[in-house]
Amino acid sequence: MDHAYWGPAFDSTAIRKVLDANGFDIAAAHCTVEDIGDEDALCQRTAEAIVKGQVIGWFQGRMEWGPRALGNRSILCDPRRPDMKAMLNDKIKRRESFRPLAPSVMEEAVAEWFEEDDSVPFMMSCHS
Repeated sequence: MDHAYWGPAFDSTAIRKVLDANGFDIAAAHCTVEDIGDEDALCQRTAEAIVKGQVIGWFQGRMEWGPRALGNRSILCDPRRPDMKAMLNDKIKRRESFRPLAPSVMEEAVAEWFEEDDSVPFMMSCHS
């Protein structure tokens, strides 16, 4: 398997329809939605927001198939913050505190963060 993006994709019309239908809830949650056409500018703004402690909802391309988000439907945040897991579980995912998060780590840095140094390209197993 060379990718896990087997799910549906949505065009800008379908996305706008969902955003318009949920605009009140989005605003009530103090969230903003922005379409940034320049990929470099998008990545720069995303990195700056993460450094500031903000949480980003990332939506692009086809949906992933499998138990975890793999980059096209993801929540992006700074995993170095001690309070981030609690923030995600309490405020964003609204789930129990014992549930783990699945961080993405560059392959060359895996050994710095985990005891096992195995490649898990589609996050189909869990390491501690």
